[in-house]
This record gives sequence, C-alpha cells and structure tokens, in this order.
Amino acid sequence: SMVYANLGLDTSHVQQDFGPVHTSSMRLNYYPTEDQLAADEQREVNALGDMALHHHTDPGSITLLLQDDTGGLQALSKQHGWIDVPPRAGTIVINLGDALQVQTNDLYRAAVHRVVPMTQKARYSTPFFYQPRFDAMIQSLDHLTLVAAKYTPFSWRDYIKARTTDNYSDIGEDDIQISRYKVA
Repeated sequence: SMVYANLGLDTSHVQQDFGPVHTSSMRLNYYPTEDQLAADEQREVNALGDMALHHHTDPGSITLLLQDDTGGLQALSKQHGWIDVPPRAGTIVINLGDALQVQTNDLYRAAVHRVVPMTQKARYSTPFFYQPRFDAMIQSLDHLTLVAAKYTPFSWRDYIKARTTDNYSDIGEDDIQISRYKVA
C-alpha cells in the first residue's frame, strides 16, 4: 500500500485491484546442495542446469522475501550486472513484480533475480507474493501515464494461469511475460 501511496494513489485503487479476495500466496523454497533424486530418476526429468533458480521476474505486484543466512540470491543491476544480495538478519528483501511495472507504465521495474547453486549449505527462503484479485485487469494507471500506455490491458487471471501452467506440465513454450502485452 505504501508503494501505491508514494505514487499518489488513494486506497480505493488498492481495494479495487486487491481487496480481501486477492490471490496473494506464500511459499517455502528449498535449494539443496545436490540433486535429491536417485540417478535413475534423474534421467527421467529435465536436468537441474547451472542455476538453482534461473533469472526471472515475479508476476505479481510486490514480493517480500525472508531468506536464511546462506546467501545465493542475486539481482540484475543495469550498472554492475549480477550482484549478490547479502542476507542480513531481521531484514526482508522487497522485489517489485510485473503487475506493478505495468500499472506504473515502466516507472517502476520488476526486479530480475536468480539463485545460484548451493555448494556448501542448503538454502531456504520464504517469499510472500502480493498479487491482485483474480478478476483484476492489469493496466497502466491513468494519472501515471504521462505518455501513452506502454502495455495493453490484460486479465490477471489469464496472466497468472499462463505463468504457472508450465510449472506443472511442459506445454512447449516458455512462461508468458509482460512483454507479450507491450505496445509496439
């Protein structure tokens, strides 16, 4: 709500797109130091690859991340490339997501981040994803659009479904991204 207040939005906007029936969620992530599957099972699934979690942006508005003391989270900086996000006791990492980037017409950008492989110690993290209502339309907010809207409006329900479907089955294409809605 503070981000929206900083943008000069009243609480009615937040209530309209989020309200008591938002789709926010929390997850516990575990990044082991080695593959947990037996060798014969590893041949039946996609290889883990060179990252514990490849680069991505979060689809919602804001992510609050409580991480352990292991480290491994990196963020992409335009000036410095990939930088380590050092874990600090009692702090929460805040990432902005795709929905907020669209709503602010690129004034605020979704954080590109990744997790490097764990080599010495397993890593745990607990992200809370603040996400809109299923029936919300994600679009650039009128009074923030000093220039033409950079994105066509889209349904949060359709976007989050497309972003997560590939997590459960291989549909033959990469996850949908907000770039699909970018105005040419």
